[in-house]
Amino acid sequence: MRIKNNTYKNLYYALIVGDYPSLAKSELLAILESEEIAFKMVMELDQLLIFEAENDAIKYLKHRASMIKELGIVIALSHQDLLELKYVLETSSRSSIINGLNLRIELNSIRGHGRRINYQKLIENVAQAITKLGAKPSPRSPIILSIIASDGILLAGLRIHRRSMKEFFDREPHVRPMYKPGAMKSELCRLFVNLSRASTKKKSLVLDPFCGVGGMLLEACLMGMRGIGIDIDHRSALGAIANIDYYNCSGAIDIIVADASKIPLKVESVDAIATDPPYGRQSIPRGMDLEDLLESFIFSSAEVLKKNSCAAFAIPMGLDSIIEKYIEASGLIINERHMNWVHGSLTRVVYVVCKSC
Repeated sequence: MRIKNNTYKNLYYALIVGDYPSLAKSELLAILESEEIAFKMVMELDQLLIFEAENDAIKYLKHRASMIKELGIVIALSHQDLLELKYVLETSSRSSIINGLNLRIELNSIRGHGRRINYQKLIENVAQAITKLGAKPSPRSPIILSIIASDGILLAGLRIHRRSMKEFFDREPHVRPMYKPGAMKSELCRLFVNLSRASTKKKSLVLDPFCGVGGMLLEACLMGMRGIGIDIDHRSALGAIANIDYYNCSGAIDIIVADASKIPLKVESVDAIATDPPYGRQSIPRGMDLEDLLESFIFSSAEVLKKNSCAAFAIPMGLDSIIEKYIEASGLIINERHMNWVHGSLTRVVYVVCKSC
């Protein structure tokens, strides 16, 4: 693999989660697209994405992403050769950003890709290189020079952001004032909102027509968006209101008790849809089965979505051929399709469908 170190000006890296790599990549792309940030994917490695982007990219990715573990500025790329890495660090046009910094050097070996690297020798070579560049190795410094090994490549980058799981733990379903069994975890709720191409910059209006106790809408609100939640169950709607109030989002979110098969909103009135359709009988209106509900949901979504807007949702594998028939008939276009193993025999298909002009 040929590595071009001095070709790109604003070159960033994203270390993504290993559980959902395709979803993590799609989330990054969706955030940049929704905020209208110009970017170019440069390299895709195991759990590591390298991309060129405008300066605002990091601000929005830090604020929004749930599947990115670490973000930073790429300083140097080399093959897994310590002398090559040392040389590239010393000669890269981007190395000037570390001048005068105290740096703690950390190695992150993705899935054992760096298992043959002599860690002590790596630290010595990198320390020599950054000293030559006017930086100082400091084991206690809070500023991290991250060395990431993946797919035969070594990346040296200045870490800008590392995901804290505490904020997601503080909003997990069992921690909220109102809990409903089967509610989606907070980081997955955020993922679905991001996949829907909702925009923080534009304060998008996000619809969740199966809102339950409001997990999707909480994440939309905390990213600076507005939301409307619909649920047929009165108790779930009250639970959503309680959760929204608890997280200070009542001014941005409205909850409606209604039938999601007949979304009571104006045509082309919402910017995005992020939802988790129900699979249990208790959430399906009388006189309907799950297939009927999904059909109504797709056609109603096609009506209320604005042009050039998207919906993100998941259904159990086995219903995918049925729902794709409805998607095609509604005029929506499948933009993305991901397989998501949940547990045991349950695998879900995650869809992003969009409405064209």
